[in-house]
Amino acid sequence: MNDPDLAPLINPAIPGELTVTPELKQSFITSLESLNITLKFFSGSWRTFDPKITLAPNVRGYDVLLTSETIYHLDSLPPLINLMRNACIGSAVLETQFENLVTTQLKIDDSEPTKNGEQDYICLVAGKVLYFGVGGGMTDFLEAVSKAGGKAETVSERKIGVGRKIIRVLW
Repeated sequence: MNDPDLAPLINPAIPGELTVTPELKQSFITSLESLNITLKFFSGSWRTFDPKITLAPNVRGYDVLLTSETIYHLDSLPPLINLMRNACIGSAVLETQFENLVTTQLKIDDSEPTKNGEQDYICLVAGKVLYFGVGGGMTDFLEAVSKAGGKAETVSERKIGVGRKIIRVLW
Protein backbone atom coordinates (compact mmCIF):
# COMPACT_ATOMS: atom_id res chain seq x y z
CA MET A 1 0.00 0.00 0.00
CA ASN A 2 1.35 3.42 -0.90
CA ASP A 3 -1.12 5.79 0.78
CA PRO A 4 0.90 8.68 2.32
CA ASP A 5 -2.06 9.70 4.49
CA LEU A 6 -2.37 6.26 6.06
CA ALA A 7 1.29 5.28 6.26
CA PRO A 8 3.82 7.65 4.69
CA LEU A 9 6.91 6.15 3.10
CA ILE A 10 9.86 6.26 5.49
CA ASN A 11 13.50 6.64 4.59
CA PRO A 12 15.46 5.08 7.48
CA ALA A 13 18.51 7.19 6.59
CA ILE A 14 16.61 10.40 7.42
CA PRO A 15 15.57 11.09 11.04
CA GLY A 16 11.87 11.64 11.42
CA GLU A 17 8.71 10.42 13.05
CA LEU A 18 6.96 7.12 12.63
CA THR A 19 3.21 7.04 12.27
CA VAL A 20 1.90 4.26 14.48
CA THR A 21 -1.13 2.86 12.73
CA PRO A 22 -3.40 0.17 14.22
CA GLU A 23 -1.99 -2.24 11.62
CA LEU A 24 1.63 -1.47 12.63
CA LYS A 25 0.78 -1.90 16.31
CA GLN A 26 -0.95 -5.25 15.70
CA SER A 27 1.92 -6.46 13.52
CA PHE A 28 4.40 -5.54 16.27
CA ILE A 29 2.34 -7.34 18.93
CA THR A 30 1.99 -10.43 16.72
CA SER A 31 5.74 -10.44 16.08
CA LEU A 32 6.53 -10.23 19.80
CA GLU A 33 4.11 -13.07 20.56
CA SER A 34 5.54 -15.30 17.82
CA LEU A 35 9.05 -14.78 19.22
CA ASN A 36 7.86 -15.33 22.82
CA ILE A 37 9.00 -11.83 23.85
CA THR A 38 7.40 -9.97 26.74
CA LEU A 39 7.99 -6.26 27.22
CA LYS A 40 7.50 -4.53 30.56
CA PHE A 41 7.80 -0.80 31.15
CA PHE A 42 8.17 0.77 34.58
CA SER A 43 8.33 4.27 35.97
CA GLY A 44 8.62 5.73 39.42
CA SER A 45 11.16 5.72 42.20
CA TRP A 46 13.91 3.11 41.87
CA ARG A 47 13.78 2.66 45.65
CA THR A 48 10.27 1.20 45.52
CA PHE A 49 10.80 -1.15 42.57
CA ASP A 50 11.54 -4.84 43.19
CA PRO A 51 12.43 -6.67 39.96
CA LYS A 52 11.83 -10.09 41.52
CA ILE A 53 8.16 -9.26 42.13
CA THR A 54 7.56 -8.24 38.51
CA LEU A 55 9.02 -11.44 37.05
CA ALA A 56 6.81 -14.23 35.78
CA PRO A 57 6.89 -17.51 37.73
CA ASN A 58 9.99 -19.61 36.99
CA VAL A 59 11.83 -16.64 35.46
CA ARG A 60 15.12 -15.86 37.19
CA GLY A 61 15.86 -12.38 35.86
CA TYR A 62 15.56 -10.03 32.92
CA ASP A 63 17.31 -10.77 29.63
CA VAL A 64 17.41 -7.12 28.58
CA LEU A 65 17.37 -4.02 30.74
CA LEU A 66 17.37 -0.63 29.01
CA THR A 67 17.33 2.73 30.73
CA SER A 68 17.81 6.24 29.43
CA GLU A 69 18.21 9.62 31.10
CA THR A 70 18.09 8.06 34.58
CA ILE A 71 21.53 9.02 35.91
CA TYR A 72 21.13 12.77 36.22
CA HIS A 73 20.58 12.89 39.97
CA LEU A 74 23.33 11.60 42.29
CA ASP A 75 20.86 10.44 44.97
CA SER A 76 19.16 8.14 42.46
CA LEU A 77 22.34 6.23 41.53
CA PRO A 78 22.52 3.73 44.45
CA PRO A 79 18.91 2.50 44.12
CA LEU A 80 19.15 2.43 40.31
CA ILE A 81 22.35 0.38 40.39
CA ASN A 82 20.90 -1.95 43.01
CA LEU A 83 17.84 -2.43 40.82
CA MET A 84 19.96 -3.13 37.71
CA ARG A 85 22.13 -5.66 39.55
CA ASN A 86 19.12 -7.49 41.06
CA ALA A 87 17.25 -7.54 37.75
CA CYS A 88 20.18 -8.90 35.76
CA ILE A 89 21.82 -11.48 38.02
CA GLY A 90 20.38 -14.91 37.41
CA SER A 91 18.68 -14.01 34.14
CA ALA A 92 17.94 -16.45 31.34
CA VAL A 93 20.33 -16.72 28.39
CA LEU A 94 19.65 -14.29 25.55
CA GLU A 95 18.52 -15.48 22.17
CA THR A 96 21.46 -15.76 19.76
CA GLN A 97 19.59 -13.58 17.25
CA PHE A 98 19.36 -10.72 19.72
CA GLU A 99 22.99 -11.09 20.79
CA ASN A 100 24.10 -10.91 17.16
CA LEU A 101 21.92 -7.86 16.48
CA VAL A 102 23.19 -5.97 19.52
CA THR A 103 26.81 -6.98 18.94
CA THR A 104 26.61 -5.86 15.31
CA GLN A 105 24.63 -2.65 15.80
CA LEU A 106 26.24 -1.41 19.01
CA LYS A 107 29.63 -3.04 18.48
CA ILE A 108 29.49 -4.73 21.87
CA ASP A 109 32.47 -6.90 22.74
CA ASP A 110 31.22 -9.94 24.59
CA SER A 111 34.60 -11.64 24.78
CA GLU A 112 34.48 -11.73 28.59
CA PRO A 113 31.97 -14.40 29.60
CA THR A 114 29.79 -14.22 32.67
CA LYS A 115 29.98 -16.59 35.63
CA ASN A 116 28.51 -19.55 33.72
CA GLY A 117 30.56 -19.03 30.55
CA GLU A 118 27.75 -17.42 28.56
CA GLN A 119 26.36 -13.92 28.32
CA ASP A 120 23.16 -14.06 30.35
CA TYR A 121 21.74 -10.56 29.93
CA ILE A 122 22.33 -7.17 28.47
CA CYS A 123 22.04 -4.03 30.56
CA LEU A 124 22.36 -0.74 28.65
CA VAL A 125 22.28 2.75 30.13
CA ALA A 126 22.00 5.78 27.85
CA GLY A 127 22.62 9.28 29.11
CA LYS A 128 24.46 12.53 28.87
CA VAL A 129 28.11 12.74 29.79
CA LEU A 130 27.22 15.66 32.08
CA TYR A 131 23.88 17.01 33.25
CA PHE A 132 24.36 20.74 33.73
CA GLY A 133 22.75 22.19 36.82
CA VAL A 134 21.91 18.92 38.57
CA GLY A 135 25.36 17.44 39.10
CA GLY A 136 25.06 13.94 37.66
CA GLY A 137 26.56 12.31 34.61
CA MET A 138 28.49 9.36 33.25
CA THR A 139 31.57 9.82 35.45
CA ASP A 140 29.53 9.58 38.66
CA PHE A 141 27.53 6.67 37.26
CA LEU A 142 30.65 4.72 36.26
CA GLU A 143 32.20 5.26 39.70
CA ALA A 144 29.01 4.05 41.39
CA VAL A 145 28.87 0.93 39.19
CA SER A 146 32.50 0.13 40.03
CA LYS A 147 31.89 0.59 43.78
CA ALA A 148 28.92 -1.80 43.51
CA GLY A 149 31.14 -4.48 41.99
CA GLY A 150 30.03 -3.99 38.39
CA LYS A 151 31.95 -3.44 35.20
CA ALA A 152 30.96 -0.84 32.63
CA GLU A 153 32.05 -0.31 29.04
CA THR A 154 31.14 2.29 26.47
CA VAL A 155 29.39 0.79 23.45
CA SER A 156 28.39 4.03 21.71
CA GLU A 157 29.45 7.64 22.14
CA ARG A 158 28.47 10.97 20.64
CA LYS A 159 30.98 13.74 21.22
CA ILE A 160 29.48 16.47 19.04
CA GLY A 161 27.08 18.86 20.77
CA VAL A 162 25.81 17.49 24.07
CA GLY A 163 28.01 14.48 24.81
CA ARG A 164 26.08 11.23 25.17
CA LYS A 165 27.05 7.62 25.79
CA ILE A 166 25.50 4.21 25.86
CA ILE A 167 27.11 2.11 28.56
CA ARG A 168 26.90 -1.65 28.95
CA VAL A 169 26.90 -2.81 32.56
CA LEU A 170 28.02 -6.31 33.61
CA TRP A 171 27.69 -7.84 37.08
